[in-house]
Amino acid sequence: MKYLIIGSNGMLGKMLVQVLNKKNQKVVTAARAKADLQVDLLEDLERLTTFILKEQPDVVINTTAIINLLECENNPEQAYLINSRLPAILAAMCDKLNLYYIQISTDHYYLGDNNNVHNEDDSIQLLNEYARTKYIGEVLTNLYEKTLIVRTNIVGFKGQEGKPTFIEWILNSLEENKKIHAFTDFYTSSIDVERFSEILYELILKQVTGVVNIGASDVVSKYEFITEIAEKLGKKHLVYEDTLQNLRQEVKRADSLGLDIQKLANLIGKDKIPTSKEVVDWVVKRYKEGVLYELPK
Repeated sequence: MKYLIIGSNGMLGKMLVQVLNKKNQKVVTAARAKADLQVDLLEDLERLTTFILKEQPDVVINTTAIINLLECENNPEQAYLINSRLPAILAAMCDKLNLYYIQISTDHYYLGDNNNVHNEDDSIQLLNEYARTKYIGEVLTNLYEKTLIVRTNIVGFKGQEGKPTFIEWILNSLEENKKIHAFTDFYTSSIDVERFSEILYELILKQVTGVVNIGASDVVSKYEFITEIAEKLGKKHLVYEDTLQNLRQEVKRADSLGLDIQKLANLIGKDKIPTSKEVVDWVVKRYKEGVLYELPK
């Protein structure tokens, strides 16, 4: 099959290209730079649609999003254009051309129930502009049949100078012996970007549609997750308990992001879904292999 990865220079986009290439799939890319189509999606969406018509991929995966909560609040129009309007246009176009469209969404919909898990049909709370625009993108994508919407929380490496990922920030802080204040009241089912990409590939082969959660098989707090990484690197003493309530929040945020992966387990088997400890093991293994230094800046 032929794949188009939109946002191929991001953390997920890079890994998807790598995984698909290893599986001998044909991949074309679209991003601001270093891609088959270099395009600013805010300025020139028409070039992307023309590119899709020319390339005729079987699968279109949209990994782009404005994810910074404050940026979404301060620039709601841009957040809408990227997080809502772009998925709607892509889904409609793919429907017209009979292409399979995949929208990468978010887990930022749940609040106040600690480490509970949430399935694809549970009620959600739209606490901020980021959540609102991402959910609008889901709704507009879901109007079409041959679409897959993935709710997830992905961790990994990107190697973009000045914009570290969550994992890169943790590891850089530990390297520099800086104290890390980690939240005991903020819960996620984070999954590493490599296993996410492998799982997504399996769902594509099965032509799964609708909304599917992809995450770790359990739920842990940010404190537990960070402490586990630090302990494996002999730096547990640098991690301190803190709470989200103590944070002076400029934007109200969701804090109970645990995902129920039963639907996913039914599709691919539970043995293929990592635990949070296995995600930590992946992070530490990649770090020890020198990933922070081998990634392009």
